[in-house]
Amino acid sequence: MRSVMKIIGLFLILVLSTISTYARKAEYENLTRLYIATFSRAPDYDGIEYWIRDAMPLERIAESFFEQPETKRLYEDTKSTEEFIERVYENTLSREADSEGLKYWKRELESGNVSKATFILAVADGAMAQGEGNRDYRVLRNRTEVAMAFWRSGLDDIEEARKVVSSTDESDESLEAALLEIEKLRRKVLPGYPIPSHKEGLADRNNNALSESRYEIFEKSIGFSLQKYNYYWRDAENAVKSSAEPMECPEGYFLFPANAKQKSELKFHRYHCYKKDFVSRWEKRFVQNSSHSMNIAVVLWTAPTIYIDKGCEGFYFELQKRYLKGGCYPKEKHYDDYEDWIRHTAYKFGGYIDHYIVWNEADSTDWADASTSDYSKEEMVTDMQEGMRRSFEIYSELLKRTVRAVEDGDKVCSTVQGECRNFVYISTSWNWYSTKSFYYRSADGGLHIIWQNRNLLDYLWKSVGLDYDWAIATHPYGDVYSRSDTSLRFSTLTDLSDYQKREIEKRSGGKNWLSYPQSRIFASEQNAGTGLKADDWKRKAKFICESYAVGLNMPALLAMTHNHFQDTINSLSQTPGKHTMLPPDLPENLEGAENYPTFEAYLSTSEALWEKSDDHYCCRELKLGCAVK
Repeated sequence: MRSVMKIIGLFLILVLSTISTYARKAEYENLTRLYIATFSRAPDYDGIEYWIRDAMPLERIAESFFEQPETKRLYEDTKSTEEFIERVYENTLSREADSEGLKYWKRELESGNVSKATFILAVADGAMAQGEGNRDYRVLRNRTEVAMAFWRSGLDDIEEARKVVSSTDESDESLEAALLEIEKLRRKVLPGYPIPSHKEGLADRNNNALSESRYEIFEKSIGFSLQKYNYYWRDAENAVKSSAEPMECPEGYFLFPANAKQKSELKFHRYHCYKKDFVSRWEKRFVQNSSHSMNIAVVLWTAPTIYIDKGCEGFYFELQKRYLKGGCYPKEKHYDDYEDWIRHTAYKFGGYIDHYIVWNEADSTDWADASTSDYSKEEMVTDMQEGMRRSFEIYSELLKRTVRAVEDGDKVCSTVQGECRNFVYISTSWNWYSTKSFYYRSADGGLHIIWQNRNLLDYLWKSVGLDYDWAIATHPYGDVYSRSDTSLRFSTLTDLSDYQKREIEKRSGGKNWLSYPQSRIFASEQNAGTGLKADDWKRKAKFICESYAVGLNMPALLAMTHNHFQDTINSLSQTPGKHTMLPPDLPENLEGAENYPTFEAYLSTSEALWEKSDDHYCCRELKLGCAVK
């Protein structure tokens, strides 16, 4: 009986979360239409998010709109009821009121049977009830799509908000022109930065360049606009330590910089022997990604063993039955070598790489390990504040060095390719915040310390602030709508963006907070989390649909890459298949992928289907991404 009740409970959670997601989508669309009808413009993100969070019924929001200064200014020249009605028809439907409608609404308004707010809602609802064959329906549907694209892009210029809406009518041509204008405006918010054209990204196999047929599917069927890779320093340089003078490199390695002149020009600290095969393999991958219009993101971590302290503890990875030390920071005297490696990467691949992520989950000692022979994790636990300070101090230094190296690489790249400007991200886990940091011991007795990313952000705002350009790559594992006061989920990424907004606005002097790179979030690793099974394809598909639906309404979110698109069977990740969105044994050309809900969910996120059609998986199964109606 208990197991039956558990199944029923899980089913109800699934149904209720689906209803909640669908209701939230309708709220955004209805509220966007209310802005159009009342103000003759698109909402700004801060405005629409305020009303959504306030959870006030739409009718009451409509009434409160008439108390706003903007409304009073907009309608101050309407001296009669007829003029007011005509203004609303023009705002909403881009036409004059028909004589019968004008008489009816004049009578209803002047008699007090309906309020102005109720009238506005009725005009919008009436148009949307007409269906595709009706001109009013097509006008308001197109204006709704344009207005939603405007606020989803993080734009806040009121005059531009009016212009793009008023220029849109029932024609496809006006819709396309308005969306193109919004895209131009979006790119001006963070000029020069590589903004992915599609929020759905890809964390695929980390091996050699893949088949063109696979990339054809990525580009044409799904529209992936970004691919993320783990980019290990250890694989580039682990044979010979750097030198103050040029040296002879072992076979298979090359000297870089090549000479004193290049060393000076590129601001290198020392000479290095880098692996030839490492560079050639990555060049093939990056060229292939770029040829398919993909942004490239790399996670910069895993120091060479020759540069880490022998006393760095690492942690015991149960699934591989061994200790991993990939998170060990380099020794302080090798920070220069880390910076040189970034400088080489930016010099060699600056024209390809768009997003640089510094280390991995810097709020956790598993993946960002500051322990040494002289300072153990046990000592960190004894004085948690000091342990956290030491760890964050190292990370802050690596972040600053990465930003400087990438910016210098961008200058070199710009002389060849025009403007090159790239994002540099800090990396955080899903552990958001509690009253204090915590630790636990695994079965082997090893210590795992969670500093929490709110604490990391507090430190970085004091040590780095706006002096360096940085963004956030985070890992919101867990079901999209599960609630936790201490952990980030997709639905609570707004907690993170709200925090960044507050910190930016303290320092920005009134500029649009979204015009700072610190406002931007990359959900670079996540899946449905707890209890996930390898063959639970429907739950994984639900995660893809829901996370995309939530992410689309977050201007701060640049992209998302789930863990993983198709994992390899013996990967470093968890149990084979557990964290892969497609079975590991599917062929490289993805033949047979159409039989899996996860692949159908990815297809649903394509620009051709999401909010354009009802005939796709996310709409059929979850009522998400259905055509705007």
